[in-house]
Amino acid sequence: MAKLIVIDNNPLEGEAYAHIIQHGYPNIQYMGQAFTGIQGLGLVKEVQPDIAFVDTEISGDINGLMLIRAINEISPNTSIVVISIYEEEFHYLQNAIRFGVSDYYLKPVNNQDLHMLFSKLESKNKPNASISNESNRDKFRDLVDTIQSGKPDCANVALRGFWDIAMRSQNRSVESLSIFCIEFATSVMYYSGGQKYQPAILSLAYARFIKGVCLCTMLEEIYGKLADFLNECADALNQSIDDVSNPQIKKAKELIESFIENGKVVTLEAIAREVFLSPVYLSRLFKKSENINFVDYVHNYRLNKAKLLLSETKDSVAIIAKKCGYEECNSFRRLFKKKLGLSPTEYREMV
Repeated sequence: MAKLIVIDNNPLEGEAYAHIIQHGYPNIQYMGQAFTGIQGLGLVKEVQPDIAFVDTEISGDINGLMLIRAINEISPNTSIVVISIYEEEFHYLQNAIRFGVSDYYLKPVNNQDLHMLFSKLESKNKPNASISNESNRDKFRDLVDTIQSGKPDCANVALRGFWDIAMRSQNRSVESLSIFCIEFATSVMYYSGGQKYQPAILSLAYARFIKGVCLCTMLEEIYGKLADFLNECADALNQSIDDVSNPQIKKAKELIESFIENGKVVTLEAIAREVFLSPVYLSRLFKKSENINFVDYVHNYRLNKAKLLLSETKDSVAIIAKKCGYEECNSFRRLFKKKLGLSPTEYREMV
């Protein structure tokens, strides 16, 4: 089911769209309305809508194209439909397709146009958006790892690294660099817990950053806003390391168990991806929370399962090794003896 939101300061707009959807489009779900640009970005981040109706004259907190580009960075799978009251802006926005606009209409939009639009959007998604999004996030992975490393001055090191990249770009306009910074900040947030696991303090820092950078008029201001954001991120992530009830560690442990029980290969990278963290940060969390590194935790889980199978079943050592995620039986035997001082066969005889 496609999710739709409205960003418009007129509450009647959202009510009208909701009414039409309710009476004819069961595959579209109306998720609510935001009344300012900043509220709209928060709603986009929360809902990750398939469709966003946007009035680019909604408020003065973010200009029209900046709002569109920010939505596109936060939720690249969202189809953006611009609804404008100004004919002059309508012609201007005809050139904004490259900024992520799927369609554009002048207010008031008649019912026939809306029905045609909903019919078109009901089954439409942006092609290859998720691939592009993954590529955009990954190009900043090294910088995100730096922020999450916990090393002294990590935020400033990442900031300088990013700014070097930004200054080598062909277009250094305030608008282009603002969008580039939003893209980077979105990557930091994605690899710091995604929507589900983000610390509240990080979400607030991100909201402040988006609002601040969209109001910048000079490169120095952008640099300052990004510096503040990255320092807040580094501080928040370091504080999260000490949270013994961190939900991502609990989820990571559940995933390790599930992967092993279902015969999947367990790697730090695969588990980190599932809990929306960089491998570097997940490794730090594991060490702090479990007093053991990730690899040793996985081996211990496998060996504990092997001990249980050796004592409760008559399966051969080779079959048990396979069930515990070891492709090579000899490797399993060596590790078992190294950790427990007994071979699997000797352990079975003892119990």
